[in-house]
Amino acid sequence: MEGSSLSTPNNGSQLANIASKFSSIFVNIFKTLESLKPENIENLNLKHIESIEIGAIAGNKNNLLLGKLLKTENDGRVHVNSVKYKELKDFIVVPYSHKEIHHKYEIAKLVSIFIENGKFET
Repeated sequence: MEGSSLSTPNNGSQLANIASKFSSIFVNIFKTLESLKPENIENLNLKHIESIEIGAIAGNKNNLLLGKLLKTENDGRVHVNSVKYKELKDFIVVPYSHKEIHHKYEIAKLVSIFIENGKFET
């Protein structure tokens, strides 16, 4: 069984860390921020299921204001390296921002190719 993820901060979100350091008001208003902090993702201790192969797609077009706060390659909200994790069967970086990546035909095609072939290449 195959599945894919799009710009998912599998290793947590540095923006969540920045927001919580800046003001607890952000974390109280946007409850998801607390769950996206890297240490909270790690504390979930999620297990890899061998029968499920996952491919991940990350964007690297940093055209969003929040992305300027991130020091390494990112899609304006999520670091490319935060999308990666060792159990991925395949990983690809595309030239889209976090807002764009979920609405592109090319991405839907990549997901379809991965589900059919277990990799993003045909």
